Amino acid sequence: MRSFIRHSASMPIKIDSSQNGSQKQALQNVSAGGLCFYSDHYLPSGINIRIDIPFLENPFIENCTVSWCHKTDEHNYAVGVSFDDYQTVSRMRMIEQLCYIEDYRKEILNDEKRELTAQEASMEWYKKFADRIFKI
Repeated sequence: MRSFIRHSASMPIKIDSSQNGSQKQALQNVSAGGLCFYSDHYLPSGINIRIDIPFLENPFIENCTVSWCHKTDEHNYAVGVSFDDYQTVSRMRMIEQLCYIEDYRKEILNDEKRELTAQEASMEWYKKFADRIFKI
């Protein structure tokens, strides 16, 4: 059983590793404890890499450890990374919230045909869901 809820995401990220240099990838899912992305290169468990999520207002740039790497097809690998530092886990929790809010924004547009700004979506989402999803 997972320790944290995983939330789908498709944000652009940058990965830096000593083995493969820098590569741009898409984030696949995120949780408070780590994240998963697809890579063109195999990354062995235990190595340290740097994750950069540049689109955020305060860019997320953190070191992490590869927890696992599985081949998904002949050209890609799914890579799971974890964060040990409490501050990093807290920042990942904020990114997880951003994913929930962006999904909510898309859902409202699809279901109700209302276009919400990021701020409007945040305010509505927090009023409706934050207390249920992010209990301490």
